[in-house]
Amino acid sequence: MTHDKEQSSRWNTPMILALSLVVGFPTISHAIATYDAITLVDLSITGAANSSGPLTSKPNDLLISGEARVVDADTIVNGNVTTDQFADAMVFGNDPNDLDFNEGFSQQAIATGEVTQGTAVSFALTEGILGINNTSSTESYWVDFEVNWSYLVETSITDPINDFPSALSEIRLVSNIFGSLLDISKSTSSLGGDFFSDMSVFPFSVSLAPGQSDVLTLTANASGIATASPAPAPVPEPSTFALMVIGLIGMAFMHRRNRQTGPQLELATISSNN
Repeated sequence: MTHDKEQSSRWNTPMILALSLVVGFPTISHAIATYDAITLVDLSITGAANSSGPLTSKPNDLLISGEARVVDADTIVNGNVTTDQFADAMVFGNDPNDLDFNEGFSQQAIATGEVTQGTAVSFALTEGILGINNTSSTESYWVDFEVNWSYLVETSITDPINDFPSALSEIRLVSNIFGSLLDISKSTSSLGGDFFSDMSVFPFSVSLAPGQSDVLTLTANASGIATASPAPAPVPEPSTFALMVIGLIGMAFMHRRNRQTGPQLELATISSNN
């Protein structure tokens, strides 16, 4: 029994020292970078006017039609494509081919993603088209519209050195006659850890001569990109090196002492048995 106890204690100290070396040795950690981008936009017809002034109802010779669609909504992680982002676009009104005041279309684009190693890219893109046709041969019209834009862009990181996420919310409104009417965006920095959100209203109007038509195209985009890589192992502090050296010396000392006391313990055990 005494011999077994001595054998057990002989190994306890070296094992503890070896464990302290493993625990104290620096490890490599993986970072996490995330991004969120939300774009919500509505376009509605708010009124119209002619040479006599504002109109209380839409005239029959002013035809307005609308359509909305999802262009794309994908995620690409290290070259692999998945269709897991959310996007929606719809026309609100009794008749999409003959929209009235306070009618139009709504678009939603949401892009989210997370990466621990490599690169992740997400994007959601929608499009709304409004066709305006003045069928009158004598009357000119001014048509009033309103764009309501809400956005949220956010990023988070766990390692400010190896994580680089960014998020973007963007809308563009283009007229066939007047060109670009709106081109605005909000994005986070590539350093991560940003959060922005807001709501904005943009009123505008287009004028149509007799027999003239125009097409307004509104696109909504939400996108994000992030890269992350393993954090390099930190350089051990001088105290860590000292602990490692002490541990090695202790292991060597215990090993030498065990070799010296081993034969004496075995001889004592044989004598007691006899």
